[in-house]
Amino acid sequence: MVTVRKVAALVCCLCMLLCLAGCSGQAIQAELFFAEQDNNANAPVLEATELTLLADNGVYTMEYDPAEDRVNFRLKETEELLWSTGVTEEEYGQPVENQMTLRALKQLLNLKYTDFGKRSGAVHNASNACETTLRRIEDGIRFDFEFSDYDIEISLELTLTETGFTAAIPKNAIKESRKFKITGFDILPMLAATPSGTDGYIFMPDGCGALYRFGKPTTGETMLSLDIYDDMLMDLDKAAEDAAAGHRKAAAPVYGIKHSQKALFANMVSGEENCSIILQTDGGVYKTNRVYPAARVRKQYAMTAANGSEVYAYEKENNTSDIRIEYTFINGENCGYSEMAAAYRSYLQKSGKLNTSISASDTYPMAVDFLLNMQKSSMLYDETVTTATFEQISQMLTELTDGGVSVSNSILYGWQKNGYYAYPSSGDISAAAGGKSQLKRLLDTVGNTDFYLLQNYVNATVGQKGFSTYTDVVYQIDSIPLTNEEEDAYLLNLSTQNKRLENDIRTCTSLGVGLATEGLGSLLYEDYEKTRRVTRYGFKQQAADVLKKARNAGVLTATDGFAPYLLAQTDYVFNLSANSSQYMLLDEDVPFLQMVLHGHVAYSDAAPGNLSEDLLKTKLKWIEYGYMPTFMLTYQNSDRLKDTAFDLLFSSEYALWKSEIVGIGKEFTERLSTVFDSEMLRHNKQDGVAQVQYANGTTIIINYNETDVTVDNVVVKAEDYTVITGSAN
Repeated sequence: MVTVRKVAALVCCLCMLLCLAGCSGQAIQAELFFAEQDNNANAPVLEATELTLLADNGVYTMEYDPAEDRVNFRLKETEELLWSTGVTEEEYGQPVENQMTLRALKQLLNLKYTDFGKRSGAVHNASNACETTLRRIEDGIRFDFEFSDYDIEISLELTLTETGFTAAIPKNAIKESRKFKITGFDILPMLAATPSGTDGYIFMPDGCGALYRFGKPTTGETMLSLDIYDDMLMDLDKAAEDAAAGHRKAAAPVYGIKHSQKALFANMVSGEENCSIILQTDGGVYKTNRVYPAARVRKQYAMTAANGSEVYAYEKENNTSDIRIEYTFINGENCGYSEMAAAYRSYLQKSGKLNTSISASDTYPMAVDFLLNMQKSSMLYDETVTTATFEQISQMLTELTDGGVSVSNSILYGWQKNGYYAYPSSGDISAAAGGKSQLKRLLDTVGNTDFYLLQNYVNATVGQKGFSTYTDVVYQIDSIPLTNEEEDAYLLNLSTQNKRLENDIRTCTSLGVGLATEGLGSLLYEDYEKTRRVTRYGFKQQAADVLKKARNAGVLTATDGFAPYLLAQTDYVFNLSANSSQYMLLDEDVPFLQMVLHGHVAYSDAAPGNLSEDLLKTKLKWIEYGYMPTFMLTYQNSDRLKDTAFDLLFSSEYALWKSEIVGIGKEFTERLSTVFDSEMLRHNKQDGVAQVQYANGTTIIINYNETDVTVDNVVVKAEDYTVITGSAN
């Protein structure tokens, strides 16, 4: 353990640094953060020689087993073992060739380190390189790990709760030497590890949500790693490639594992922005299926050496915060991803992080967005192509309303004079689209629709006015602006974002229109510019503050995709993915995010129906996932978008889609309006047939097959659905 002399030296150093910081509020705040007291550092030492009860809440018990060096969680009434932090040789069920493997199966933490030179590696707490001190803390246990070869110390605290337990890595309990620094660590990598041959699955937050099912034949891939929210190191070229390949984000900091009639759900409530979620299959080194978080303390990055070669280095500073994971035990016949979604929704509600903006209605609402202006570049000059005006939008929406369609949400793309996809966009209302007076008339005329002006506060492209590639953009760790290979794309820094936002809030407030923030909920990055250093945590908090400013001004807000740190300030979620990334390891998609939101916040599909290859199947997917039917329209023919950055909108002319929209709108109102404001309780899908159960007692059965099916004596026609009403649950 750290000696008194070392502690005294550390305190002296901190005091000196605080004095040197002088009037720099940022520096003082940072040092005070490191100087916070480690509340459990002096908790009583636990000398456990036999099975020791650590906590009992009347439903669950928590015990430490010194013989197996693991923590067990049991159901008190039956003493059934629910979950353990390690795997015994008997549970492993396969021959173990050496003691190193046995020890690895009991690891609680796997530490990664570097000396910024020749030595980098990993070592876990169950190895001979670690000395562990156990301490009793309230309702749990603390493990103090000392890796003396590297002069590194780190602690893990486990605490029993009413619904499960909490794991925490306090940042102020981390101590490092001058030579060796921590680059990352895996937290509870053997928790709930499931040996081969067990029935069950692992839930991963890829896109809308996806499952890896146990028992599959081993393939070449045995691991999948998902950075939470966004890639740890932002690479604009890779981001563009991933988007083109259909790769989604890990939008929620959650994961889970299920087998038999029990499930374990994990929710990372602190420090998640610097973590990845790791899926390991039984085809790997340790023949178990498992899932766990990996924290990134110092990121590794590539830089160009003086001779032109590419070398790798680590960040010098520790950018993590306290890491805390809340685990929920889910037991019984119903213990799958549906119950995990319910647990996450409950957490968001209780913590005030989920805004409820939906109310009961006799109609089922639709989302119909409009594209007004686009820039078209030529060798001689740029021109603005207008595909819809405010007056034409008013005409289209009036016709849809008269046809029995309820368009509750409408995002206006390219309402600015320089059009959509011009980053940064101006805040000037397009005269070609009708100017401020016609926009105001549209808002006053179509009173039943919530309009949102789309604005992008993140991206910037060379050739657009209104930003500097030096003072307004984000910097990389090597002190140069973050850009792509062509050096024509950048990301805006926080100061620039705030200035633009304040202007747009004034515009939206004066007009009485909402604000849709493109990119704010789908990108998370950091700024290494020395005078305004902002971490991923800082950007996450800033994004929430941005929306809070808008809502405090009375402006409705729409978020681009699912971002849990923005939901408290979100009235509407657009571009919510209905798919995962389709990675080889993952077997099927599930509507996890949709189940969290349904009945609280309206959401629309990332792919509008007018771009669908098969509108019937898209409609069935909307019904299964609880979407508002979604369309993106122009008044003019979409041929006008040829040779623009948005020529993918190949079929958008209102006249061609009016009858389809009216038909779908009427159908959803007549058959589905009763479920729109109800929570989605349970979802399952098998053999092309999905069943969705709602809190108001309604069940919807969706048949994707080309033949009729019978489910519980109910016949569902081919490529159709059946709505069954029932009593509220």
